[in-house]
Amino acid sequence: MGESRKVILPTSKSPKNLAQSFSDFFVDKIERIRTDIGKSDMSEASHNDEFEKHFEGEKLSDFGSTSESEVKTIIQKSTNKSCELGPIPTWLLKNCIDELSPILTRLFNISLESAYVPLGFKSVKMRPLIKKPGLDKNVNKNYRPVSNLPFISKVLEQVVDKRIEAHLNSHSLHEPQQSAYKKFHSTETALVRVQNDILQALDNNENTMLVILDLSAAFDTIDHQKLLSTLENHFGITGTPLKWMNFERTLPNCLY
Repeated sequence: MGESRKVILPTSKSPKNLAQSFSDFFVDKIERIRTDIGKSDMSEASHNDEFEKHFEGEKLSDFGSTSESEVKTIIQKSTNKSCELGPIPTWLLKNCIDELSPILTRLFNISLESAYVPLGFKSVKMRPLIKKPGLDKNVNKNYRPVSNLPFISKVLEQVVDKRIEAHLNSHSLHEPQQSAYKKFHSTETALVRVQNDILQALDNNENTMLVILDLSAAFDTIDHQKLLSTLENHFGITGTPLKWMNFERTLPNCLY
């Protein structure tokens, strides 16, 4: 194993006060951004016809069940990274996969059938990481929160992800220009596309303008109800799958 990353944290604070300070800062940051979004004209744009498309086709209304073979494959292909909140280290789980896979498979199927995610699967270990070397370590805004979920929770997520991906692919629901969270697409393909478009425009003696936007806390400020509405109306995800993703939006035992 490689050398562990050096932990950089503000000085002159007790662990309890330090954790509370980070928690207050990140919560206040998200609330401010959400308030600003609500006041902006962007909130009105969300009601445009472009976002009111309705799915036509066979809807995803049932995840179906997983199998021991699928669970084993996901676990064996995963890295050995672990979370302190997990019941056992990942490497030990892999060594005992034959004995534990029937139990995990049963647990996952109950979750998929009942649209219920165990509270322990939603507990996370939060770590504030300095954004880049050289920044003032005593300024909270120079940190970003990184969450670490229990490994078993991530396995369940992959089970669900495979079914959603199959649905999206079968109905061609992926955005054509999306370069993240899509197979064979990444930041590299995005850069290649942008470079190619610019070069083609220059060859055609066209004016070129590149606008790069960085949305602060983009994932943390997603409106969950709007997301659920989009999943149902635009992507055809209904029934138990939609309920599974509508679990209570709390993070019990969120530890710094």
